[in-house]
Amino acid sequence: MLLHAGPVQALYDRGFLRYIQIADHEIVRMIYFAVRDQDWQTMAGSIRGEHIQTTPDTFSISYTSHINQDAIQMEWQVSISGRADGTITFDIEGTAQSNFLKNRAGFCVLHPIAGISGHSCRLEHPDGSASYGQFPTYISPHQPFLNIKAMEWPVAEQGLFRLEFSGDIFETEDQRNWSDASFKTYCTPLSQPFPAPVNAGDQIKQQVIFKIVKPFPISVTPSPTALLLLIEKDKIAFPEIGFGLNTSGAYITPEEAISLRSVGSKHLRADIFLNESGWKEQLEQAGLQSEQLNAALELVLFFGKEPAVEVGNFVHYLQEQRLPIKSLVLLEAARQFTTDTLLQTIVPVLRTAFPGIPLGGGSNTNFTELNRNPFTFSFVDFVSYPVNPQVHAFDDLTLIENAAAQADTVKSAQHLAGHLPVHVSPVTLKPRLHEVATSGQSYNTPPDPRQPSSLIAGWTLASLKYLGEAGATAITYFETTGPKGIYHSGKLFPTGYLFQFLQQYQPQYIVPTTYTKPLEVTPLLLLNATGSCLLLANHSPDLQAITLPAHFTVHTHTLIGEDTGSKIYADYLPGQQITLKAYQVVALEGALGI
Repeated sequence: MLLHAGPVQALYDRGFLRYIQIADHEIVRMIYFAVRDQDWQTMAGSIRGEHIQTTPDTFSISYTSHINQDAIQMEWQVSISGRADGTITFDIEGTAQSNFLKNRAGFCVLHPIAGISGHSCRLEHPDGSASYGQFPTYISPHQPFLNIKAMEWPVAEQGLFRLEFSGDIFETEDQRNWSDASFKTYCTPLSQPFPAPVNAGDQIKQQVIFKIVKPFPISVTPSPTALLLLIEKDKIAFPEIGFGLNTSGAYITPEEAISLRSVGSKHLRADIFLNESGWKEQLEQAGLQSEQLNAALELVLFFGKEPAVEVGNFVHYLQEQRLPIKSLVLLEAARQFTTDTLLQTIVPVLRTAFPGIPLGGGSNTNFTELNRNPFTFSFVDFVSYPVNPQVHAFDDLTLIENAAAQADTVKSAQHLAGHLPVHVSPVTLKPRLHEVATSGQSYNTPPDPRQPSSLIAGWTLASLKYLGEAGATAITYFETTGPKGIYHSGKLFPTGYLFQFLQQYQPQYIVPTTYTKPLEVTPLLLLNATGSCLLLANHSPDLQAITLPAHFTVHTHTLIGEDTGSKIYADYLPGQQITLKAYQVVALEGALGI
């Protein structure tokens, strides 16, 4: 539901406010509240007694939110109002109905990256003092703003906006560390001990107020932008695409191998824990699947307490087996990232034994761990880290929204590592491990039920666009088989058909593109030896009409998904519209005149 507070527009979505904006300028990405348990899991709430009143330039909302999950019971009384002068007030008052441990309970405000990154921000502190900071351009490993009571920042160089917080102390983190497309200002500083006990009857009362300090001049307030697809003149080498092996340990059947070979993996990721007794069996199985799929191995090697012994055993075994190795990623098993101590021990041995194999380092959890724990990058030939869009939120809109942040991780990794090649491995829908659980549990997450859907084929196209345009040299997606893969239960998922099309097309370059409604449609423009191909993904349940560039002529129209097929458009006229059905992905092969 769209709400209006004078010149301000916001989307009301399941109890929260999203996309607070004036005209085409997004000012705040989201205002919401959450309870996160001792393992940083977000507790789901249900809304009752919702009352909504609106006028053309005001609104008033109230409801009760109930949480009853994993022994955490809490009730929130919520009030949200918008005034004609653009002021929005969001109040919450929560009462605990059980005893539990929490890492956070209360407000979070998300700030968009576009239009804010690199800009200054005035901060007001609880003692009445003020200071100035800057929203980071490259991903900040730690909080850029601390001890916040209020903040003011410009948008589009002519408007000035303000947030006021009460009920707790707030601070800001760069959520791009976890491939979220936002900065987040949240309650309760991380310097305070957590998890913290909450007892039945305890209350939490907080307020966030959004205000316009200086409005956009009427003369420069833009009108809604036409839906334009813009093509740049640069071209970037298409990244090498590979897949992870099924982490459940399942073998690939002959039938599965036939379908997977049609997808054309350039490498297969296998995690080998050299500190565990079964590593030789892991490596043997990886070698068999490598042979089945005719793809070299990206081995991610985890070292334990005796890396000198472990690397010697690995070298001896690999020299006997003569497996096709694409690259080696070197990590500490206990910390899940690379350290200088590890590299000093094992790199000389590996360089001597395998002088032609690229060595990499980085993280097995998030970009965060690489960003916060840089090592001596001259030891390695590339850096590697995984991404997923669901560290903090799980709805479809957030999934699409966060795809853009993957580009920031690549650019920041290049900046951090002196422009070494960047391998993003793996890209998954959910975190594979729960590395920040304070309960001591670190476990594999279950599959996302949306994995087989066309929605995820479109999200994968967006991921490939942002990573590829940013300059990633290699990307590992999902798994080969199983419910977390691209093939399961005797058929390719729509994402598998997307990769199958790319294998057939054999792209050489990506040409950067922009679309004015990126949460609705993602374009990906490819070049091969003979022509051009524009792929389009509709991320919404609604029809989307896209006006194609006047200098792009379409010859073949391919639907990506279970109904994959081609259709010839001999009389297609450049500049006409194409309409995409809900969650549809299409590939338009043709000629591009630049």
